[in-house]
Amino acid sequence: MPLKNEYFLLRHGRSLANEAEIIVSSPDNGRDEQWTLAPAGEDQARAAGHQLAQALLQGASGRPDRPVRVLSSPFSRTMRTAALAAEAAGLAQPGSEPLVQRLESELQAGSVVLLVSHGDTLSILQAAMSGADTRQHRRFAFETAELRQLRPAADAAD
Repeated sequence: MPLKNEYFLLRHGRSLANEAEIIVSSPDNGRDEQWTLAPAGEDQARAAGHQLAQALLQGASGRPDRPVRVLSSPFSRTMRTAALAAEAAGLAQPGSEPLVQRLESELQAGSVVLLVSHGDTLSILQAAMSGADTRQHRRFAFETAELRQLRPAADAAD
């Protein structure tokens, strides 16, 4: 699917759940602030925001005034990552996490979107957009606070 907008994917930073070596995947628990980012995760989120700001300055469109949307899953760790990354990059505050197809139909062409989510969600999206078998999504695994530009299969060779 060719994209009219530029997408960046960001896995949440190191969380307190990561440090406790527990999995928090229930939305009810995931929204709880006790599982937000660890101090190291906050630093990672800010660094990812600075990295995004640099990527936007060097963007392919050459338009510094492009609209930017920051979207996040509702978990406390992703919302905090999104807020810190957006602040560090000088962007608007985050919203909720819709589908890429919906964004493509709703946004002005040439927009930039930062999707902040979870490792499996992002690796499955990356696999699907690359034309790979989504059952093999672990090939596209994200490190905590890793920022990556989403490229559809047609752009993968670029």
